[in-house]
Amino acid sequence: MPYMAFYHDEDATTPYLPEPAELMVPYQVGQHTRVDTSWLWIIHLRLRTLRGPGSVTRVVHEALKACFVDDEEAFLVYHEIEFDLNSDADGEAHRKEIMRVLGPLAELSNARVMVFVYTHSHETTGVPFFGANLAAYDMRNWFDILIPEDVRPWLRMHDTTLFMLCCGSIIASAPAYAQLKAHCESLQVTRLLAFQAGAFQAALATSFFIGYMLRFVLEGVTFSEVQLGNVLAQSHDLGRHSRVIVMSPDGDGGAVTVAEYFWTSPTIRPYGTNIPPQCPACHALSTFKISHDSANKTTSTRCQEPGCTYSSTYEPPQENVKVLNHQQKRDLHAALYRALRGRQRAYAEERKAAEPNMHGREDFEGASTSVSATGQCHFWLLIAQLSPVEPSSTQALRNLVCKSAHARVH
Repeated sequence: MPYMAFYHDEDATTPYLPEPAELMVPYQVGQHTRVDTSWLWIIHLRLRTLRGPGSVTRVVHEALKACFVDDEEAFLVYHEIEFDLNSDADGEAHRKEIMRVLGPLAELSNARVMVFVYTHSHETTGVPFFGANLAAYDMRNWFDILIPEDVRPWLRMHDTTLFMLCCGSIIASAPAYAQLKAHCESLQVTRLLAFQAGAFQAALATSFFIGYMLRFVLEGVTFSEVQLGNVLAQSHDLGRHSRVIVMSPDGDGGAVTVAEYFWTSPTIRPYGTNIPPQCPACHALSTFKISHDSANKTTSTRCQEPGCTYSSTYEPPQENVKVLNHQQKRDLHAALYRALRGRQRAYAEERKAAEPNMHGREDFEGASTSVSATGQCHFWLLIAQLSPVEPSSTQALRNLVCKSAHARVH
């Protein structure tokens, strides 16, 4: 039906114009084609024993160079500060170096500052290392040495994000976790990101960080759980490897909100809990039959080994959980699955008609199972809790997440 725009009042069906209205709309540039090339500082604090070539921060910097061209090239600033602090003299030399590097920030306004910390963390205490074989006494000791008080006012002047590229003991240890939250507030960073994997592999987060920088830094998209979910949806390697912890201070000296994002799959990791490869009762391998109860939104597994009655049910948590990138992916996968299944059924029938001795039905079932596995809905979940959580409650929360398999905020 042509667009007539205006109609007579009498019947609202007779067009006022004799011809259809032609819209004269100027071309609108999409958000993905616009980039913010104002001041962007990338600071890479790297432990000397961790390789620099190919590291996440260097890859991100190289990827961003394509957007800062000609006169804008000077607005992309990259500094890598290598540290291996084993004495007071080493600490003093580091303090002077980081002051020299960050000093120009005092003369700028409204810069975006991305600080990547690439180091180890103690597997028991969770405290990061500031030397090749030397962990800090506690989180405060580490921050006082690596990001001394002298440079913190310069970071507070700008939109600063801190990425902790170290192992998940920094989250698993209640004291380290509590102190990390406290420093997130005292530093007044916009947000802090950390990772839960016990042996975190930063290389698996490369695609996530490139997507993060493009979406929130260059395109200027407002940071939100939905938008972060869109970035995480493109980071399957990271999703299978680690949960993502996002700390956000309210900026008024109040509580720090902590959100935990994790990847889930109904056939591999329902509600964030891995389905074990072995039955814990009969110890047989790959014997689970997986079923889904759409009414109760639960996933159940039952061992199919003769004589074994083991079963388990995975339930969603009852509150403070949001599903990200769920419905769109489900619709897309369902459409793909229906299309592929129709093609495979037609192909199986053709083969069966052409070669009566071939088992076309069995061929189709095998292909159908494969497509079903790849066509499942994989998405990210967010656990969000607006009130702060005391350090003593961390383990209880962790147990809740493991039991019900979803997301959280501390």
